[in-house]
Amino acid sequence: MFHFTIIISVLILIYYFVRAYKLVLALGHPKKNEFCLKKNSSITYRKFDFTAKDGLKLKGINYEPTINPKGTILACHYLGGSKEAIFPFFESLIQAGFRVISFDFRNHGESGDDSRIQYSLENDFIALIETIKKMGIEGPFGIMGFSMGSVPALLAMHRYSDVKVVVVDSGPLILVKKYFQYVLDNKGITNPLVRFLFLSLYLYYGGYLKMANKTKKILKELKGKPVLFIHGDKDNIIAIENAELAFELLKSNHAMLWRVPNSRHLTNKYIKSGEYEKRVLDFFNTYLRA
Repeated sequence: MFHFTIIISVLILIYYFVRAYKLVLALGHPKKNEFCLKKNSSITYRKFDFTAKDGLKLKGINYEPTINPKGTILACHYLGGSKEAIFPFFESLIQAGFRVISFDFRNHGESGDDSRIQYSLENDFIALIETIKKMGIEGPFGIMGFSMGSVPALLAMHRYSDVKVVVVDSGPLILVKKYFQYVLDNKGITNPLVRFLFLSLYLYYGGYLKMANKTKKILKELKGKPVLFIHGDKDNIIAIENAELAFELLKSNHAMLWRVPNSRHLTNKYIKSGEYEKRVLDFFNTYLRA
C-alpha cells in the first residue's frame, strides 16, 4: 500500500509538471500572425537572413528613407509581434530621415523556431548587430525596444559603445515574479502546485530571475546614458513600477520617464500619437549623433 501511494504521488507530480511545462512552452512560443506592410512610396525596404550563434536562422528587414540616412535605429519587437508589426511605431522616424532595421526574434515572424524553453533573446539581437556591421552599416546606433524587446535593447547599450541612445516602450520587465503571477491569474490557473512549477521553470530554469538581476546591474552601470522610458500608467501586463525602478537605477540628466495617462500595455503610441512621435523623434535627434 505504501509503494502504491508513492507511485500515485509521483504520477500526480508528473501530471502537474507536464501541465506547467506546456504553459511555459506556449508562452515562449506564441502563435505567429502575418502582418502586411502598407504601401508607402516614401519608404523602401529589403529583407535579409542572418544566423544566431546557435545556428538558428533569423530574418531581418532594413527600412530605408528616401534621403541619405541621418542615422540608424534598431528595433526590437514585443512578445507575439514581428519586424512588420512594429512598423507603425517608427514609420515617422523613417519619414524624418532615419534608417530603421528590425528583425524577428526566434519563434516569431519569419525566423526559425526553437523548441526549448531556455534561450537568450539577447544573443539574437547581438547576431543582428554583428550582421549589419558586416553589411557595412556602421554606428552610431539608436535602439527602440518594445515590451519583451526592451531588455535586449538595454543590454546592447551596455555591450556596444556605438549604441548611443535607447527608447523603451512598455518595459523593461524587471519585476518578473509579479509578471508571471499575472500570466497565471490571466489564464485562470489556481492550482498551487502548477503555479509553483510554472514559476520555478520560468524564474530559475528559464533564467528570468537571473535576467532581471542582470538588467538592474547594467542599468546602474549605464547611469548617465540617454534612455527614454515610455509607459502607460494603467499598464496591467508590465506594470509601470518596472519603468519607475529602471528610471531610478539609471536616473540622470539624460534619462526621461514619460508616464502616459490612461494608457495600457503598448497603447502609448495610439493614446498620444502626435506627442509620442514628437518625443521619440526629438530624443533621437538630440542624442543620435556621430
